[in-house]
Amino acid sequence: MKPTIIFIKHFILILLLFSSSTMAMDRQDFKRIVVQNIYKAIPRDNDTFLLMQAGKNSPNIPVIYSNNENTFKVIKCINSVYFKVGAFSNEMGSIGLAVCPYSVLGREKMKEMKDGFKKELSIMTTYKKPDMKELEEAGLIFMQKSLSDGSELFYFPLILISHGVIVAKTWVLYPPDNSYVFILQYSTDILCKSIEYHSLCDMKNNASIEILVNVMNEYILKKNER
Repeated sequence: MKPTIIFIKHFILILLLFSSSTMAMDRQDFKRIVVQNIYKAIPRDNDTFLLMQAGKNSPNIPVIYSNNENTFKVIKCINSVYFKVGAFSNEMGSIGLAVCPYSVLGREKMKEMKDGFKKELSIMTTYKKPDMKELEEAGLIFMQKSLSDGSELFYFPLILISHGVIVAKTWVLYPPDNSYVFILQYSTDILCKSIEYHSLCDMKNNASIEILVNVMNEYILKKNER
């Protein structure tokens, strides 16, 4: 076989492999995977936790820190889904999960996330010396953790300071092969004030890791079956 033909076949194979990894999963299939795994970790209960449709005007997610003039930026992902969170027949926050290409938020960018968090935290605590225990309980920390399957987990809160303070807890999971980035982001300040030890609020017994790991495993399995 001529070298030119071998090269062309090899190039086509690379394109096919790349396109299969970056091609979006059907939206309804992705939504089903996310909903099932959220409810698996946090049982549905009208009084304490309910996922509600966000409507057509859903915000872009996920949002991360940026080191340019804008403090934050939205990153483009392969699949994403966003819900309002309900409890006690009221809207209590929001939650979203996204699967993104590794290139948009590689591990090397976690330093930028850490620096962005520290900058916003310093502004937030200008007039009050932070108590480390209180910061940890509120999730106002940067965290890195290696999981038993070889995945690596990062956590940081996105702090938006305006007329008040809004915190979006952000969990980022990297599979061992760095094929994707899985991001869970939620803002549940109202929920956490009502249910202090809710599994989205309690940092010591948080359900986010279980949600992300299960979504990652099922998502990769489904993509490999295609």
